[in-house]
Amino acid sequence: MSRRQVELELFFWTIRLTILFILPLHVTDVGIYMGDVARFLNQGEWPYRNFAFEYPPLTFLLFLLPSLALKFFHLVREWDYRLFFAVLLLPFDYALFTGFRRYPPIPRAAFLYVCFTAILAQLLYDRIDLLVGFGIAFPFLFAKEGMKAPRVAVGWGFASSLKLIPLLLLPFRLLETRGTPGWWKKSARLAAFAALPLG
Repeated sequence: MSRRQVELELFFWTIRLTILFILPLHVTDVGIYMGDVARFLNQGEWPYRNFAFEYPPLTFLLFLLPSLALKFFHLVREWDYRLFFAVLLLPFDYALFTGFRRYPPIPRAAFLYVCFTAILAQLLYDRIDLLVGFGIAFPFLFAKEGMKAPRVAVGWGFASSLKLIPLLLLPFRLLETRGTPGWWKKSARLAAFAALPLG
């Protein structure tokens, strides 16, 4: 490993461990995740049937695993949940970093990846966007001889199963709100927001 690669590795782990262990929880969805899973584990309620859940079913499993770990270790804090959730996300984060380092699509891609993802440090290990990014970007990084269709299809399918499938419900949502005050403005904003992951 060259000196440049060693420096990049140290940079990655310094930033990531600082985010995880030093920076406090500010803007976070961890409490929402814990609440949804608690309704399932403690009250026997099911997502979609007994309470609203905004993500596809596979995502609920990802939120469930940290809660099961908390139960096993007899922990209850949000910080503990976030730590276990980060353990699930960190391998995908590191795989993306490694891909950008080995097959940089632009100069210093790995360095820029760490910098840009660190800008929203408080959200890095509190959301599944990192997994969605992995599903979309990783297949391209290792397609050295051009885009390999099967790998890209699997990656996009993985990302879609985590977050993009709700886009299919957009027409029904628009029909549901039709006729309410400000319907056109709400529909335009919703359509623009929903289309962002596809841009």
